Amino acid sequence: MKHTMKQTILILLAFFCITGALFASETIRSDGSPLIGLEELVSRVLKDDASVREAYARYEKERSRLGAREADFLPLFKTELYEAASTGERTFLTYFDTSVEEPLFEGGKRIALKNEAEVRVQKEHLKLTEAKRDLEIFVRSTYTEALCEEALTKIAQEKVKTLSALHKRERRIYKKGLMTKEELLKSETKGLDAKQSLVKHKEMLDYHLSILQELSGIPEKMSIGLEQSERLPEMVHSFDAYKAQWETKNPAYLMGHLEVKEKEFDLRALQAERYPKLSLAARWNVNRDVFVDTNRGMIGITGKWNIWDFGRLSHEIEAKQHELEEIRAQAEVEMRKREREFRMIYHQTRAAFEKVRMEKSFAREREEAFKNAKVKQITRDGSMKEAEDAFLLLADAKERTTEAVTDYRLLLIRLETRARETSSDAHSLEGVS
Repeated sequence: MKHTMKQTILILLAFFCITGALFASETIRSDGSPLIGLEELVSRVLKDDASVREAYARYEKERSRLGAREADFLPLFKTELYEAASTGERTFLTYFDTSVEEPLFEGGKRIALKNEAEVRVQKEHLKLTEAKRDLEIFVRSTYTEALCEEALTKIAQEKVKTLSALHKRERRIYKKGLMTKEELLKSETKGLDAKQSLVKHKEMLDYHLSILQELSGIPEKMSIGLEQSERLPEMVHSFDAYKAQWETKNPAYLMGHLEVKEKEFDLRALQAERYPKLSLAARWNVNRDVFVDTNRGMIGITGKWNIWDFGRLSHEIEAKQHELEEIRAQAEVEMRKREREFRMIYHQTRAAFEKVRMEKSFAREREEAFKNAKVKQITRDGSMKEAEDAFLLLADAKERTTEAVTDYRLLLIRLETRARETSSDAHSLEGVS
């Protein structure tokens, strides 16, 4: 009898030690290789990712086109030379013409085209910023999901250890005829369920880490360091404050205004076709032929004006005006849509934060119930089955808390990254090649 009680106490102590380790803080094991944190990971991805390079190439393309439009304001130098042997009265023919031409008036077309090109550069800059923000959201979200899977993996590991130890004890009890086979099979099923959960979370952890490894291009000698944080970030702004930041800094919101401006300048360039085009020109002309022998310099004004085209230009302008109204309406619809999405994320984040508080409270309740079950087991007022059930309920509460915290963090990443100026925005064109 004494031997049996001593064995039972040792088993209980082992059970409590294993379950107590479930909620103890742990550090990531390291083999000595350098670890990369979240911020360095984000910096690496934003610098090397193909989507950022693609957006940067489009930005540089529009800058080059802007340079071409700016060059339209400078004089145009042209020359033509022709020297040939000929039959007839004159053995050699000569033609040489060179000129410098400076446009004086085009109805504001050059200014409109230059402004349109500037708007396109601004649009591509915003698209570059948006590409970086979307990529940053993806990296931070993937990192957060990896943290979640790591925490769930640790919980599953402890469940497997604990349930395996309990199943071995219950198998010995079954062999003594003190337990039915159904109860033994239930214990075995619980262990297999815990192992399946462990495999699932471990595979998902490997998946998220492989995505981050691939995106960042980290060499094999380096690894990603997952840093669990006990502090839960809170929402520090009201919706109006978030919205004010979003309207002034979010590329998706600003893009609509630039679309409208681009079409306005496009319309002005088309309206400029109504006016005459005047240029100041200086020319030197040499022409030696049978009946021509000139060598002269000229300076004057050249002009061109399409006086009547039977309404072609008027209809094109009218169509462009309707297109401008269409773009304005589309921009307004798109901004309202994005504002609704942003508002939804804001309220979902608030609801998720309250869910975290509820799940943490429930986990504390389960922890207290587990402590009481341990005390009852030691004082022999309760059974091992009660302690096991209390342990499983506590583990389930911890899993739910981890998932709730992850959902809240993912929503907060989407909310704050889109409502603030990212760390890459201030130098969005640096480090990209």
